[in-house]
Amino acid sequence: ALTADVGILYLCKGIFGMALIPAVAISFVGGFFVSFLLQKFWTFEDVSVDRVHAQASLYFIVAAVNFFLNIILMYFLVEVMHLWYILAKILVSGSIAFGTFFIYKIFIFKRPQ
Repeated sequence: ALTADVGILYLCKGIFGMALIPAVAISFVGGFFVSFLLQKFWTFEDVSVDRVHAQASLYFIVAAVNFFLNIILMYFLVEVMHLWYILAKILVSGSIAFGTFFIYKIFIFKRPQ
């Protein structure tokens, strides 16, 4: 998912010359879809589809919070701290992924008891 996110960011900003914030937004959306599918079916091995809509909705809420956190942190690291945008993206995405893993495990992809 990080590869998709960073790859889309590079395409948008590095190849197509988009401004940072729209490029980050587009890459985040692409990464969202890859991340949801990987988390559901691979990380948590949840192959059921009966709760997929509820899971996707909850996942989207967490992702929406992460989206704004992503924008704020990217702006700070790139525009204020003058960090290379690709390195900043990797740091921000890694930090967010680490923090939200536990939310996914405990609340969204929790196995029924």
